[in-house]
Amino acid sequence: MRKDIANKMKYEQARYDSGIHCSALKAIIENMGYDLLGYFPRLTDRADYAGVDGYFSFINPKTHKATTLSVDFKFRNKDYGDVLYNWVHRNGGPGWACNPKKINDVVVNVVEGSRIAHMTTRKDMVSAFDYMNSKPLVPTPDGQKNVIMKISECKKHFPNFIGPVKF
Repeated sequence: MRKDIANKMKYEQARYDSGIHCSALKAIIENMGYDLLGYFPRLTDRADYAGVDGYFSFINPKTHKATTLSVDFKFRNKDYGDVLYNWVHRNGGPGWACNPKKINDVVVNVVEGSRIAHMTTRKDMVSAFDYMNSKPLVPTPDGQKNVIMKISECKKHFPNFIGPVKF
């Protein structure tokens, strides 16, 4: 189990080192009609446990109003036309999608192979809890369980959902 966690952390770090998350984030923000001002990685491990990989600022070019949000990045190799939301952690507790201790504003799913990204707000996930909780759970080899939602479902149940966006 520890080896799986270590491998996952190495995998994620390699993604961050490549900058693919920033390319995806920039494309999402531009798709919304805004300009990305910058991305700032988290400074503490404590922020990671709270679901924050970093912060990004963007500006509305019409109103010149700037906004900063916290973000949690999720990486996937292949596009299956859906988004995975982790519902049960490998330790049996709540997964990142339904954990009330997670404080990130948004989750950005980065699909590397097809260079597609999606963004879901934490607020939308909280509002759609009952719907997500009613869906079947799909187990993973490492003991986690995920809710899988097609893009059309995401757009229906998450009013602020963005994607798919090519980058």
